[in-house]
Amino acid sequence: MQGVVSLLLWVALPGQGQAARTRPDYDFGFVASKGTDVHGHTRQRALGPLWENASSTQGWHLAALRPFYSGYELPAEEIAGQDYLWPLATRRQRGNEDLDRYLIFFNFRHDDPDRTTGKRRYRFWLLPFYFQGRDKDGINYKAIFPLGGTIREFAGRDEINFILFPLRVTSKLNDLRSSSWLWPIASRTTGDGVDMRRLFPLYGRYTREGAYEKKFILWPFWTQARYDYRKSSGKGFILFPLFGHMKLTDQETWWLLPPFGRYTKGEKMDRLYAPWPFIQYSRGPVDKLFIWPLWGHKKVGGLERTFYLWPIFWDEHITRGEEVEHRVIAAPFFMNLRSSSLTQPEQPPRIRASKVWPLYSYRRVEQDSRFRMLELWPFSEAAAVERNWAPWWSIITRNRHGNNRDWEVLWGLYRQAAREDGGRYWSLFPLFERYREGDGSRGWSILKGLLGSEGLDSQRQFRLLYFMRFGKDPERAPLLPESQNSTTPR
Repeated sequence: MQGVVSLLLWVALPGQGQAARTRPDYDFGFVASKGTDVHGHTRQRALGPLWENASSTQGWHLAALRPFYSGYELPAEEIAGQDYLWPLATRRQRGNEDLDRYLIFFNFRHDDPDRTTGKRRYRFWLLPFYFQGRDKDGINYKAIFPLGGTIREFAGRDEINFILFPLRVTSKLNDLRSSSWLWPIASRTTGDGVDMRRLFPLYGRYTREGAYEKKFILWPFWTQARYDYRKSSGKGFILFPLFGHMKLTDQETWWLLPPFGRYTKGEKMDRLYAPWPFIQYSRGPVDKLFIWPLWGHKKVGGLERTFYLWPIFWDEHITRGEEVEHRVIAAPFFMNLRSSSLTQPEQPPRIRASKVWPLYSYRRVEQDSRFRMLELWPFSEAAAVERNWAPWWSIITRNRHGNNRDWEVLWGLYRQAAREDGGRYWSLFPLFERYREGDGSRGWSILKGLLGSEGLDSQRQFRLLYFMRFGKDPERAPLLPESQNSTTPR
């Protein structure tokens, strides 16, 4: 859920850098601007979404020359990264780990020395052709695919060795060791109570001590199994594609034209396929009724999901602790999400999000919210997309934190801001701008200074033809009477 409801990296990082100001330091619309956003983070931008530099006194920083480069730092979390024409190339640093990816090249480094060997762990991979590295135990490895070599910590295995793949392959996972010739035709796996032998598709046998024994002959035409679990034991077979039967202590299953027809009667769950995948029914820990692809409903634990005209329309409820998340999807065009408290249903939803692709997206997490138009990314929100591409199609945005609000159209052609201290700002570049700060100062300008006024009512200055100023300087404090300017007796 975090990827769906997270706000932009530069909008909703924890904490506020400083009090959010109303008037920008300078504002030349989409050409260049500098100011503080609704969180008090400082943002400098130039040439629309092309260049941006954002930071806060909390220490985080974002720099971007879109879409060619973006870099970010979160020192408090020891996280940093860079993107180069994402998704072509990325770099990530997190604590003691560095990861570089350039197309199909991956370079991973772990800077903590191994306590035993003193050697550092790394991976240097050009997928799927070249593999080189050192694993967590300090063991070096190297492989050139498909010629031969050793790969460690790959594809869910501790170690894989091969010669002229798929001619000869061996692998290891904990106590399990596998050996194959012409993978996956001939193989043998042993260890930890496991014995598996296979000459595919002629014959195969897979046993796990105290659990089961499975066999096939001329797969998929004949398969059989025996289960020895303490609470569920028995045996069965399938003669594909005609018939099958399984009898266990807690359930019994019949197949007719497998896998299309199935009926299971059990102590905990009943199941019916008539035929699969069009009619699917189960009752028990998994309550399900599918009339695929027209309609279907499934409930498993805290997840309840319904579809209409699969895979287009979805309605789902997910219960997590004391919170329930409700999501409605019409893929890929519409999504609406709401996360509410089960114990306090009268409270407004803590999280709200909606998307009408490619028109707009909206999301709110407690005090933070963002509206964006357009929204060209059809999938769940991705941080790399937000940094590198989303600003290009964000022609209208509205960001809010509590009572602080920012509106922006066409990357600054029009801006409107409101702050909780009463400050207000309006700008239509380059024609007109007007502001009012929380301290009572206010001002306005036509054509960026051709005609304007600024300051407090008692300390007002007017501008004409950019360089001519009249009235009191609002930046200069009035002189005190002589008797108050000196404390030295005469």
